[in-house]
Amino acid sequence: MGLEITEAAVGLKDFIPLINIALGVIIGGAISYLNTARLETRKQETESRRLALAFQGEIQALIGIIDRRKYLVTIQWFIDQMEKTDKRYNFHLHIRRNYFLVYQNNVSNIGLLPCSLPGLIAQFYVQASAVLEDIESLRDGTLDEVNLPDFISNMKTLHSLLKDTVLIGEKIIEKTESLYPSKKR
Repeated sequence: MGLEITEAAVGLKDFIPLINIALGVIIGGAISYLNTARLETRKQETESRRLALAFQGEIQALIGIIDRRKYLVTIQWFIDQMEKTDKRYNFHLHIRRNYFLVYQNNVSNIGLLPCSLPGLIAQFYVQASAVLEDIESLRDGTLDEVNLPDFISNMKTLHSLLKDTVLIGEKIIEKTESLYPSKKR
């Protein structure tokens, strides 16, 4: 019986180098996989951060333009004047540039962003596009034949939509800053 154990031990001894090689391959493969996964995760996190900050920058610029050019105040002034005087005041604004370049060039990657940002960003840009459509309708004469009460109603809707869009933009900025705090130098 002792002889059988010795023969089995000798037979097993012949497989030890193969077992060591197999374990080395498995452990090496696992380490390689984990490193690759870690690097890919870091790459996606970096891309997500850059994308979120690019959207934040564009949205901040748009809100800044709306504020500096006093669009909300001006639209409200037109509404107030028409309601006071019962006269129509035409609001003409011509948008000559495309202010949504970051969005247009990166919308296909919006899914890389953390949970609530993609929906808020899409909502912001859809509403901003609707504001531009309404402004174009004012400029191109589409609303020239609309009676005064309906025209005032359209202006109030435009004001409300623009104000809501600014609030969504501010929410995006706040959310982005909480997710990706700026690094102090």
